[in-house]
Amino acid sequence: MDLARFSALAHRWHDFCSPVDPDRFDRMIARLPIGAEDRVLDLGCGNGAMLARVCRSFGARGEGVEQSLGMMEACRNHPEIEVFSGDANNITLTPGYALGLVVGATHIFGGLEGSLARLAPLLAPGGHALIGQVFWKKPPSEAFLRLLGAPKEVFSDLDGTLQPLDRAGFRFLRAQVSGELEWDAYEGLYHQSMEAWLRDHPDDPDQTAFTQRFLDVRRRYWEGGRDYLGFVLALYRL
Repeated sequence: MDLARFSALAHRWHDFCSPVDPDRFDRMIARLPIGAEDRVLDLGCGNGAMLARVCRSFGARGEGVEQSLGMMEACRNHPEIEVFSGDANNITLTPGYALGLVVGATHIFGGLEGSLARLAPLLAPGGHALIGQVFWKKPPSEAFLRLLGAPKEVFSDLDGTLQPLDRAGFRFLRAQVSGELEWDAYEGLYHQSMEAWLRDHPDDPDQTAFTQRFLDVRRRYWEGGRDYLGFVLALYRL
């Protein structure tokens, strides 16, 4: 099964590819010292919407890195950004970015600290990093871990995710945790989008595999994910 294609289809109606409300996001970035001459980088940029929103807010230039062909196609809806296809771990980029984002893609770098370490040499002096990371709201049950198909160690609790606050050469500035309304909106649209696509494409070669994946993801959220999974945006300055 092409998981990247599934994810691109499931996210086709979303503002962002993470459980983050756009208005709350705007407040998070509002005081950043970014100008029209600056560049902003998003590693694992998904559909490009978050990067494009930053660029529209400040008039800055946006550059993203993404491997999924489906997500790359979605990025074309945002002419204010340029997106490169490649591995965000290894792609060659020109340093000097005012802001670097890794939101919902920290697994590429082994977690939050690895994401900061990847961004550090790419940012201008005094540049900022915005990291979005899943965490455990409370210890998950064994039954939920079986549904998730992952060990408990795949995430930490909020304290373990954010501590130490200052790390990898960065000063921690602030964080905001997504609420249940944001999670419900994100997961609900994910499920609704995928169900509609499956209904409209009964003869697609991925129909059977995607249907099972859809059912598994929906079950995972409503049989534990809503209780156990949190999401935090953390802002840092280099």
